[in-house]
Amino acid sequence: MNKIIMDFGAVSTKTAYVEDGILKELFVDSEKKGSIVGNIYVGVVKNVVSKQFVFIDIGLSKNAFMQLNDYKEHAFLKYKKINIGQSIIVQVVKDETDEKGARVTTEIALSGRSVAIIPHNPASKKRVFVSAKIKDTQKGNEIEKFVDDLVDEDLGAIIRTNSKDMELSEIGREIEALMAKFKDMMQRGHYIKGPAILYQDGLYYGKSLKTMLSDKIDEVVINSFDELENVKNVLSEYGISERLKFYDEDINIFDNYSLEKQIKIALSTKVWLKSGGFIIIEKTEACYVVDINTGKFVTKKNKEKTVLKNNLEAAEEIAKQIRLRNLSGVIIVDFVDMQDEENTKWLMAHFKRELKKDRINVHFVNASSLNFVQITRKNTRSALNTYFKKACTLCDGEGYILNIDYIAEKIYNMVSRILRQTEFNEITINSNAKVINFLNNMAEFDKISQKYNAKITLNAIITGKIDYFEIEKSIQ
Repeated sequence: MNKIIMDFGAVSTKTAYVEDGILKELFVDSEKKGSIVGNIYVGVVKNVVSKQFVFIDIGLSKNAFMQLNDYKEHAFLKYKKINIGQSIIVQVVKDETDEKGARVTTEIALSGRSVAIIPHNPASKKRVFVSAKIKDTQKGNEIEKFVDDLVDEDLGAIIRTNSKDMELSEIGREIEALMAKFKDMMQRGHYIKGPAILYQDGLYYGKSLKTMLSDKIDEVVINSFDELENVKNVLSEYGISERLKFYDEDINIFDNYSLEKQIKIALSTKVWLKSGGFIIIEKTEACYVVDINTGKFVTKKNKEKTVLKNNLEAAEEIAKQIRLRNLSGVIIVDFVDMQDEENTKWLMAHFKRELKKDRINVHFVNASSLNFVQITRKNTRSALNTYFKKACTLCDGEGYILNIDYIAEKIYNMVSRILRQTEFNEITINSNAKVINFLNNMAEFDKISQKYNAKITLNAIITGKIDYFEIEKSIQ
């Protein structure tokens, strides 16, 4: 059963994609730090570096950047060449990080359920592109011809996977609406003084939810009554609004679906395999490195068979962890050496099949005779651990500590659970000054103290661990 589980927490909203109880993807958004991927801006060019990068002010704390090969000419751009000081319409393709600003492109796309409208690139003969995931060639060709006849000359379209299950009339109505919206947006972009935003998803978690939605989703479960109508409206775009379920139990929603344990594993360097072997996932300056070890899974009778079984199990887990952790760029995988060439071929074929389950394109670069594999994965969002951890300042960035907002949300969930499930109504939270200051600014504590007629005291203590806290409870 495929589910989307949404936890609207005190600090962030976590959106999880779950298949038969297994966590496959997790996106984290907050109203303050929500993803801006897909947002469209009128920016101002600030600098052009080495004829490779353009830095653009789009109104954020850091200038966005664009590689010059991401600059595509089309009818909606005012300039054919990029000059410092000019206005330019761009779309965000990757969120900003601590190190650099958001990545943007002039390849604007306005997405609907069935298609995405794009400006037509004069250098390209094709105007309509069909998703490679539509395996029915006849159906794909039928939709492509229909869309090609409907889309205006200066526009193009990308036919999305969902279109294969939709009527042509429904696709047509969406195209008409998207084209009108796209042209109006571009026209406004020519007259608005930058930096300014032209388009954004109305919900800070909307991009995450829509990325996971499809007709294969059996159930969408959320724990916020306030967001029920908003989520229902999004699901109605996909014709599955009746699959929405409100979660109103005392147990934390992620604990109830056994997701917190899986998140903890996804934040660990070592991941154990069922057989007793394990994999190690580490980040270097240039890439991610994944090492496989047979660990406790050893036998003297048939070493080759043992290694093959361990490698096959590791291949499945590595593909799963790459997707869940949202690893990107170059990824090096070092499987345990095998002697039999047929076993190596079997392993590589199995690994490729597992990688294809990822919604993000994973490119298999090469594999050596020593089972040393190099793959690359497209960069769309920050890696999962950046939402929960940050570099430790006490060890020159060689280690990681939990983010304060993650610690604060963990404390809030525990306090909320105590007040809901027990008679205790006087709570004292002891932690370091940074965590206590963060908690002091959380309005949610005032809300639950009023709701349960409880007294919550925040007390700063001296401790060397950023994630250390104590919760004292009593009845007043």
